[in-house]
Amino acid sequence: MKACRKGWFFRGMTAMIRVVIVEDDRDFIYLIETMLGKEEDIDVIGSYDKEISGELPADFLRADLVIMDLNLSNDREGKESGMRMARKIRSRTDARILILTGYEDPETILNASQKTFASGYLLKKNYQGLSYMIRSIMSGNAPEEIYICSALIRKLSHAERYVLMEYLGYKVQINSSSKTKSNQMSSVVQKFKLDKPSDLYKIFANYPDLSRLCDDL
Repeated sequence: MKACRKGWFFRGMTAMIRVVIVEDDRDFIYLIETMLGKEEDIDVIGSYDKEISGELPADFLRADLVIMDLNLSNDREGKESGMRMARKIRSRTDARILILTGYEDPETILNASQKTFASGYLLKKNYQGLSYMIRSIMSGNAPEEIYICSALIRKLSHAERYVLMEYLGYKVQINSSSKTKSNQMSSVVQKFKLDKPSDLYKIFANYPDLSRLCDDL
């Protein structure tokens, strides 16, 4: 992914990264907005402190990246609502997800990152590294994104990986029948818990090149 992709806007000669924040703590939102407001290439275009039901506001459709706290309240429902909203954002918009979390257990973070199709994650205690992480993700240089995408691909069989790649427009050679490929695609959608195959376009559009990634797995 190139740093100045289609859809970015410019302030003077600077390509701006448009960011939306989803966090239930308004004081923490203010802290992040104040910090990112000092960056010349990052523009916070919206902030929300709870799950959005129904259609997403226009801010999310314009955003390049959404900073997402998955715990939108201090209970199980709060965590699930954060997960739901992150998945909705990834399947309906072109925005990447950056998880900002208080959890420090690596397995918990990776699991959440896979479920939300995130591009990166950052511990809240390390929030001062947020601008660096945003730029790293948007330039395609975030190792976390490769790690998360690799973990997602490992959920699939080799045949399912190639069917997915063909569906996404990669040039691959598959000798299976149309019925077999259809069944394999249904399995891919089910494993990722998606509503429909077309959701895959949005989810994998900003992930690393799958042809290179699958060769390394």
